[in-house]
Amino acid sequence: MSTKSISSQSFNNEPFSNEPFSIEPVGNEPIARKSTPGEPTVAERSAEQIVSDEFMIARAKILELAATLDRIERATGDVDGSRPMQLLVQGMNILCDDEVEKVKRVQLLMSRQYEPQWQSDMAMEKKVS
Repeated sequence: MSTKSISSQSFNNEPFSNEPFSIEPVGNEPIARKSTPGEPTVAERSAEQIVSDEFMIARAKILELAATLDRIERATGDVDGSRPMQLLVQGMNILCDDEVEKVKRVQLLMSRQYEPQWQSDMAMEKKVS
């Protein structure tokens, strides 16, 4: 496995927390906020607060990904050309770039496009409630 295409740029501070959040519309754009009354919303926290609050969670996820990549490198076989490995590398490149909306871009990268006729395409019967 080659990870040379993965950039070493610093990551943008994207909001993430294991605390409960709810979505409240603001104009046409939803905003995630803590559901506990009186707590600041994600939009109200500074970058320093987000890093301080979420560092250990992000660190654990990075370590988990590093462990997976180490296991792949130690294993026999070649996955460089496999679709899942390509998606992982592309996803990591998104995390390292300077663009915005990383969550959305990674989700779109690793998801199927919506097809209105997906049930018939997958030979599934529609359930009627």
